[in-house]
Amino acid sequence: MSGGLRVDNNSAFGDQFKWSAYPKVSASWVVNEEPFWHYNFINTLRLRVAYGESGRAPAAFTALRTYSPVQGPAGTNAFTAGSFGNENLKPEQG
Repeated sequence: MSGGLRVDNNSAFGDQFKWSAYPKVSASWVVNEEPFWHYNFINTLRLRVAYGESGRAPAAFTALRTYSPVQGPAGTNAFTAGSFGNENLKPEQG
């Protein structure tokens, strides 16, 4: 049996996000090593089970509000929203 915990952070998340923890655990049982096993036609029988979580990081600068330069009226310089950003952005977990 084994277990673990991965702690992750990413600069693309919002300012309110500190870190996320992803647990994992796995176990196996070698059934043919048990005293009740009397089937010689099966050399090895192992049962395994595992569980784990992972996260998906957003694209770079997704949490930030950005602006893009554009040409304004009469050839002047102007800015428009490049991305609206989300300061509460967190990882997707699956």
